[in-house]
This record gives sequence, structure tokens and C-alpha cells, in this order.
Amino acid sequence: MVEELLFSKKLSGSEFQYIPGEHCLDSFEIIMSLSRTVFGLLLIFFIPGYAIMWALYTKKDDLNSIIRIALGFVLSIAVVILSNLTLDLIFGIDTTALNILILPILISSLSILIWGIRRYFQDL
Repeated sequence: MVEELLFSKKLSGSEFQYIPGEHCLDSFEIIMSLSRTVFGLLLIFFIPGYAIMWALYTKKDDLNSIIRIALGFVLSIAVVILSNLTLDLIFGIDTTALNILILPILISSLSILIWGIRRYFQDL
């Protein structure tokens, strides 16, 4: 039907009728789309940098929360961009959506692991 609408030379008014449930998004799709967008933005723009901040400054009193959040945003953007460029230019791995997804998760996981190790040895 879409091909007929795109390639037909003459469109009549009856072809543009609303059919319930066929061309509209239901609430589940809207919620899933919004949650995927919010999680993706957090994963790229905040979580890796904030995890690195906790790995570098393990004590809560080292930095106040506003500076920690601001540096988290800045570090996250820088680390995600530089790590993807490193993968693409130095190692020759193509930049794909999967690489852009996996790399911040890996960076965040390693930062949390380093934070945990430093916390453990500080308590001893």
C-alpha cells in the first residue's frame, strides 16, 4: 500500500483514512522509545564519566556533588569520543552502534571495579 501511495500519480481523498491501531503508536511503544532514548543518553553522556569520577575520587568528601556531576558529564563525553576514535583509527575496528554501546558499558564496569578495589584496600 505504501508503494501505491508513493508511486501513484493521482491520489484520492479516500486513501488517507485513519485506521485505528494500524499507523499509530500505542502507549507501550512510546514508553519503550522514551526509556531507550533516556538510557542511551545517560549511557553516553553521564554514566562512564561519573564512574570514572568515583574511581579517581573514592571518598565522598573529595569533591562536592555538583563538581562530581559536572566532571562526570565532561569526562564521559571525552572518554566515549576518544575511545571510539581509538578503536576506529588505531585498531581499525569500524565504528558501529554495537561498539558505541559496548564501549561505555565496558569503561563504566572497569571504573566501578577499580573503585571497589580501591575502597576495599582503603578500609584495610
